[in-house]
Amino acid sequence: MKKFLASVVFIISTHSVILAQNQPPQVPTTSGQEKPQPKKEMLPPDQHAKKKAEHMAKDLKLSAEQQSKVNAALFNFYSKKEILQSKKSTIKKEDFRKEAKDLEMERDNALKNILTAEQYQEYLKKEAERKNKLPNGGGPNDQHHD
Repeated sequence: MKKFLASVVFIISTHSVILAQNQPPQVPTTSGQEKPQPKKEMLPPDQHAKKKAEHMAKDLKLSAEQQSKVNAALFNFYSKKEILQSKKSTIKKEDFRKEAKDLEMERDNALKNILTAEQYQEYLKKEAERKNKLPNGGGPNDQHHD
């Protein structure tokens, strides 16, 4: 009987160890901290551009023609950004940052040609506010040029 009980205890403890190894690690959190959120998946360029253009239309009071042009400029930007992101692991960090910065400048120049001077200034202001809310201040490409 003792051997049987010892075997049962051994099997249960071994089973517990095996189950614990299959569990993902649990990160302890204190009551004041939130659990880290998983990274958001990027929208496809056409959806991302449409969403951003709609936001800008509302915030900047764009005409229908302006919104259409902004959507096209943003689609171009997000398409190129997606390509750049796909080769991020194959290029140097400095090169990635430079290309990202160049893309942002290209986008901003296109928007500057579509928006009125007042709308463009408001756009820059809103972008700066948005980037200031980000944890890393908007990343490596956080400045806009007129």
